[in-house]
Amino acid sequence: MGRLGPEVERRLRLGWFGSVNEIADLGLQRRKWLDRAVRNPHWSYVEFCESFPKPDQLKSAHEEGWLKETEYEILSELERAIDAYTSPGGKDYDHAAILADPAWRAVVAAAERAKQRLLMVVTDDDGRRILSEPMIG
Repeated sequence: MGRLGPEVERRLRLGWFGSVNEIADLGLQRRKWLDRAVRNPHWSYVEFCESFPKPDQLKSAHEEGWLKETEYEILSELERAIDAYTSPGGKDYDHAAILADPAWRAVVAAAERAKQRLLMVVTDDDGRRILSEPMIG
């Protein structure tokens, strides 16, 4: 990634923590993914997964020093769980099927565990706020 500057790095880090919080919130997913009136593409399974950092992004962030070792490990573990998930029948926009899928619920549970672990190691107020506030969208 290279050096992005402190403000960009901060925003990315907080955005990634926000993604953990969103993936951990099955109720939010039900409300947003199943509401036909919601037109913002962010509120979809595909965008939730695409918004989560890829391994190379996490590695670079760790190497640049703006993700602590423990944060890097927690986010990497969750990334592997997300990457391993396949929507039922490969239908990434069948939100009802995804939400009912026990394998997706396992990813949601992994995100909740990641969130709780991050809350034990993240010390900055903004990071803790992003991880702990209910997501309302």
